[in-house]
Amino acid sequence: LFYESQELKGDITLSSCGVADGSHLQILFDMRGILLTASSDGSALLWETTSGEYITCVGEHEAEMWSATFSADGSKVLSASGDGTAKLWCVNSGDCLRTFEGHA
Repeated sequence: LFYESQELKGDITLSSCGVADGSHLQILFDMRGILLTASSDGSALLWETTSGEYITCVGEHEAEMWSATFSADGSKVLSASGDGTAKLWCVNSGDCLRTFEGHA
């Protein structure tokens, strides 16, 4: 498991890598071994689990991203944020397919 370029192994923790106390991180895996992270900077990122390599940013919100999840077939990501929106993203293109307003 990696945080930015730091591999989290042994005694290394998220805190020792500079993640602030109270930060919200969410991690999900899909069937292909792709890792989805949602974090307080508003981004949803994809990672290759075998190598730990960053793949792409699926989408970004204007505020902290509270959660993100894959669709059943892995082709889309749904994210929810403190900006009051939920967004549906295409994994392959990174395009926002739909924005749902008024979610708090």
